[in-house]
Amino acid sequence: MAIALEARGVNKSYRAGSGSCVASTRVLRDVDLTVHAGEAIGMLGDRGAGKSTLLLCLAGLLGVDRGAIRWFGDPTLVAAARHVLYHVTRADLLRAGRAECPHVHLVDVPVVPGISPDLDDWIAMRCLAGDAVIVAARSRAMFAPEMPVFSLSGGRLRRLEERARVAEPASS
Repeated sequence: MAIALEARGVNKSYRAGSGSCVASTRVLRDVDLTVHAGEAIGMLGDRGAGKSTLLLCLAGLLGVDRGAIRWFGDPTLVAAARHVLYHVTRADLLRAGRAECPHVHLVDVPVVPGISPDLDDWIAMRCLAGDAVIVAARSRAMFAPEMPVFSLSGGRLRRLEERARVAEPASS
């Protein structure tokens, strides 16, 4: 499958203040991420971990300090505008984009337990249409069990390793 979104070495800091009183914090540190068309991934992190900042950068709505982002192989903001849909409310999920091109859906919607199954169906429909989906949440329980999940902590993005449960032989 085609690569829908590729981020390499993405760094983002915020600075505040003026004159000699300036503070900065590095929010994203060398983030690498590849998402293929038809794929959905989860991004897990506590409040303030940088999930929304990363999604805004991936949407082309917030510039990065260092690194590169490509949308379907194109690094221009025109490509981001054509291919990315950034969802911040449940009503936003009704936007599917133009039928003539694939999309990257960035979902930064508060997910409430009990409402998640319809989100799972929406994600499956988007993937079947050839789109890529990235969902941000603060709890692993918000993601379907089969969805690959990445943890954002300390500004770094890491894939969570799912530990296979091995059935122990029954004792006689």
